[in-house]
Amino acid sequence: MEVLKSFILGGTLIGGSKFISQYIDPSYSPLFAGLPTGLLTMAFISGSENRQIYLKNYILSTITLLSTLLLINLTFSDIDEKSIIIGFVLWFLTSFLLIKYRK
Repeated sequence: MEVLKSFILGGTLIGGSKFISQYIDPSYSPLFAGLPTGLLTMAFISGSENRQIYLKNYILSTITLLSTLLLINLTFSDIDEKSIIIGFVLWFLTSFLLIKYRK
């Protein structure tokens, strides 16, 4: 049941962001999409120690995301699907390696 709650919450955030960008104003979409889902996720993690581990790695992932977004913005003049995929792969690999070898 907990997985279902998480799935519904995540889908609502993504779907809500798309709705706002299409029917209201794309400028406001990041407010919805940028909700701190990482903080919400902590409610679904059991144990204080597990939450601490999660939070430390979430901070690393967030810094990596910000760096990736800045790099995409500075590198690509046209933000298309290709640049988004490159950014996602760069973010994922960097985050994974930081978490794996940080210890």
